[in-house]
Amino acid sequence: MAASAIPFLQRPEVKTYGLSILLILVGLLLLGALAWPTWGKIQELREDINGEEERIVLLKEKVEDLLNFSDQQTLLDEKFVIFERAITLESKIPDLLTKIQDLSEGCNLSVKTLQYSGEGGADGVTGRVRPIRVRYSAEGSFSNLTCLTASLESSSRIVDVESFQYRSSRTEAGALRLSPELILLGYYTAPPILNPDNPLTFSFTSPVYLQAETILGTLK
Repeated sequence: MAASAIPFLQRPEVKTYGLSILLILVGLLLLGALAWPTWGKIQELREDINGEEERIVLLKEKVEDLLNFSDQQTLLDEKFVIFERAITLESKIPDLLTKIQDLSEGCNLSVKTLQYSGEGGADGVTGRVRPIRVRYSAEGSFSNLTCLTASLESSSRIVDVESFQYRSSRTEAGALRLSPELILLGYYTAPPILNPDNPLTFSFTSPVYLQAETILGTLK
């Protein structure tokens, strides 16, 4: 009863060990407060490590696919010839004018204007496949003009007609003469931006590839 009458803080054991225990508790709280942010960083580091391990696995798979393609280099070169004719490389843009000139001569059209007119199309210069405009004007008969439109449609080089208008007149002999003015769109591939994280999605058995190969194979 006498011991219970002594106030708690005045007890000998509290005076002897109380301060030490209090300091230990305060120290533990401080250590916990300091360690908590570090624990969060450790968790983030673990997530980063797991992410990098997954990335390494994907890169190894991509390397295996690339090695497989390298073993088929000859086949790739043969297969992509028709695609390169349809949408050429940036370095071969001048070939577009040559192609249009050849088609015009084959249809007996007299070319009056044939020149580049800048980038074109809805995608502008942002896409992987970029359009380029060509201003074109010529003179010839109705059958000559019909021949040109048919030749553009079946050409192995993809050329779209963005706008079309014409003027008509008569020759001294009374024959109908047409003067078409067209804005044509050709296409080329911009240099690729290489990124090792981009997945390889190409396949010779892809329905999209097979359909494109079939269509382009019918062009000339």
